[in-house]
Amino acid sequence: MYSQGAAGSQADVDAAVNQIRERAGLSPVSNVSLDRLFEERRKEFVGEGTRWYDLIRMGKIDQVIPLWITAEDVQHQMQAFNKNYIIYPVPQPELDAAPDLYPQNDGY
Repeated sequence: MYSQGAAGSQADVDAAVNQIRERAGLSPVSNVSLDRLFEERRKEFVGEGTRWYDLIRMGKIDQVIPLWITAEDVQHQMQAFNKNYIIYPVPQPELDAAPDLYPQNDGY
């Protein structure tokens, strides 16, 4: 689902990731893959709300979130993952302003 981005070499990617890792006091890494890059983003931006959108862009949200719920929901209080809730509903005023222009997203 995720497409190729800007041109650059593996050395460019590794250098960019290692610049951040060095600032954080971590050892350098090499041969950074797209999955590894997004794992580094998960750590760098913890608590900032970017992970959900990264998983959507990568097409992995419906694989990662159910596993996370299984691992973390020790008190069995989390709702099950619902694929329909990946994207938000179209606001009702927008649907009312232009009837039949577009449908409501699934699950809403």
